[in-house]
Amino acid sequence: MTTTAKPKRLGANPVTGSLAAIVSLSYSVSYGALIFSGQTLSSHLSAGLMSALVSAGVVAIVVALTSSFSFAIAGPDSNATAILAVMVSAIAEATVKQGADATIATVLMAVALSSVICGVILFLLGYSKRGRYVRFIPFPVIGGFLAGTGYLLVDGAVKSLSGAHLLDPTSFSRLAELPLLMWLPTVLVAITLLVLQRKFTHFLIAPGVLAVATALFFAGMVASGVSFEQAHKTGLLLNPISLKDFTLPFQISLGNVQWHVLAAQAVPLLALTVVVSITILLNATGLDLASAEDADFDRELKAAGVANVAVGMAGGIVGYLSISRSLLNLRAGATSRVAGISAGIVCLAVTFLVPKAFGYLPRPVLTGLVLYLGLDLLTEWVGGTLKRMPRFEYVLVLLILALIAYQGFLYGVLLGVVVASLLFVFNYSRLTPVKHTFTGKQHLSNVERSIAETNLLKAKGGSVYGLTLQGFIFFGTSNAVLDSIKARLDGELRFVLVDFRLVQGLDVSAVLSFSKLRQSCEAAGVVLVLTELPSGIRDVFEKAKFTLDDEVVRTFPDLDHGMEWIENQMLMSSTAPMKPGLRSELKSSFSDEEIDGLLGYLEALEIDAGTAIAKQGDAGDTMWFVDQGAVSIYMTLGDAAHGTVEDKRLRTYGPGTIIGEMGFYTEATRSASIVADEKTTLRRLTRDKLLELEEKRPELAHKLHRYVISLLSARVKAANEEIRTLL
Repeated sequence: MTTTAKPKRLGANPVTGSLAAIVSLSYSVSYGALIFSGQTLSSHLSAGLMSALVSAGVVAIVVALTSSFSFAIAGPDSNATAILAVMVSAIAEATVKQGADATIATVLMAVALSSVICGVILFLLGYSKRGRYVRFIPFPVIGGFLAGTGYLLVDGAVKSLSGAHLLDPTSFSRLAELPLLMWLPTVLVAITLLVLQRKFTHFLIAPGVLAVATALFFAGMVASGVSFEQAHKTGLLLNPISLKDFTLPFQISLGNVQWHVLAAQAVPLLALTVVVSITILLNATGLDLASAEDADFDRELKAAGVANVAVGMAGGIVGYLSISRSLLNLRAGATSRVAGISAGIVCLAVTFLVPKAFGYLPRPVLTGLVLYLGLDLLTEWVGGTLKRMPRFEYVLVLLILALIAYQGFLYGVLLGVVVASLLFVFNYSRLTPVKHTFTGKQHLSNVERSIAETNLLKAKGGSVYGLTLQGFIFFGTSNAVLDSIKARLDGELRFVLVDFRLVQGLDVSAVLSFSKLRQSCEAAGVVLVLTELPSGIRDVFEKAKFTLDDEVVRTFPDLDHGMEWIENQMLMSSTAPMKPGLRSELKSSFSDEEIDGLLGYLEALEIDAGTAIAKQGDAGDTMWFVDQGAVSIYMTLGDAAHGTVEDKRLRTYGPGTIIGEMGFYTEATRSASIVADEKTTLRRLTRDKLLELEEKRPELAHKLHRYVISLLSARVKAANEEIRTLL
């Protein structure tokens, strides 16, 4: 479903951007309050709010300018905030003995560094076009991370109200002791948003609920006789923001920063980056489906990277593309990037021009917003996936969620990594490394041989067994290849060909399987032929002391050359040596008198090795019969202007074969060049000579046409058989 912009609904882009800014400011204040909650950090709430609000402005402007979506709104987000809150809480606990100055300095530095480091990694992912790799993270791992994030948000909301974690036995008793005005608005906001957002999709639901809840909260204050002074003292209202608490990273006293505590947060920071990457790609996918604009995932990662480096230098928290705020902007009528830029400017203007206004925001309403976001993630990834996921994958989601809840996000990440690795091994082991198999009866080289030689090769084709491998080969999959080949090492098999053309990599442990295969082939008197080994895989073999190119193992640049060598060995070992030549080949279809008559129209040519018989683009007015020697067909590929020209061998023709017949009969120009591989004797038939033959000896000419047609038919039949084998 696509949604197009409707500018008449709310007027110009600055208006829609301002609406998005109001929502973004509300979210940002909630996130700042969540990160700087608890006894240790509550006294520094003003600094936390400034960090979140600066992020709302800077990230919105940068992403609006660089995103692949013209209506993009970006800023702090719940997923990143949940992890950042855990990091900050751990830092606060670890530095409490060093004093308040050490705590706030370390926390502010952690916030800034997390944004910068996360931004650099995101940018590098996008710049190197590696963003697609994030999509390979198993779905249950993503579900577990996001469900765990939802739990952390719910836990943060409970902690913000009661001062205790959700799993703390005293948390609910503490909540029960709170004034009604402290916890009831939180619950009502969360439930109302949860219900309405699932029933309706209107862009004004979230801002409308927050506005109504704020008005009702103040009405409750008046009815309860609570003054603004009392509300600030009891925490019902946020304390006014002071611009003095806005601290740039270079203003932080480095002597107070506890660097060893920061270093201990390396793994949570990695988890933060992974979750941010996943969220960006999920949000971009959602916006792609909901709008008429195409998502560029790598561009979104680069946009978020630049934005976070910029906001980190300003001391702001991590921020990125928001699906809810972007859709609000789009559905409100945004038509250009001006809306997103306006949203960022409004956020910064309100923050720095009227900071005291934030002192009138009710904490319970903002906490209700955080609680809603957490419950929304939990219902989506725990409740919503129950029927969509296989039972095993759903259990993995619950396991990761439980580990995050009871042991922390670090252990959840470790379990996710282990699960992802095991799922990869399990799923990859179920894939066959063999793309297709063939025998010498089904697949021949691109060497055109006489009918007698071809028949002999097909008769002995059962002595050749070939496999084309694919993907990444490691010990488990290479063992499957070994077992497949060993089952065929009987009395008839003489050659095993393994083609590596489609192989992307080889684990060193897989060489052990090939070493066993080598031993089995040597014992059975079978030659192992390896074709198109990439340089990287050849290096793996050589470093593992696997001997290449001896009596047991032979290597060739491609499958065609490997099959050609095998065929030559089969012909050389034949008990009835072939005597190929044009006359002997023609005897199967012509009498001696007819052969003598036909040769009278063919001009004999002696061609030296390396001489071009015809060039790509020449007129197709000649057909050649190979009497002795060999010639090859080469097609020139690539672009000479860029120095990428390559002559690729298409086919080789031996004694008793015909070349150039296609262009000769269709009167088309040569599509490839013909070059003598060795000293070669040819018989040339020109179009003039053919016309003369048709005029003077029409029966012989007719017989020649039938002979050429039969050869072409045999080639087509062989090609069809090979295609059938591959399918």
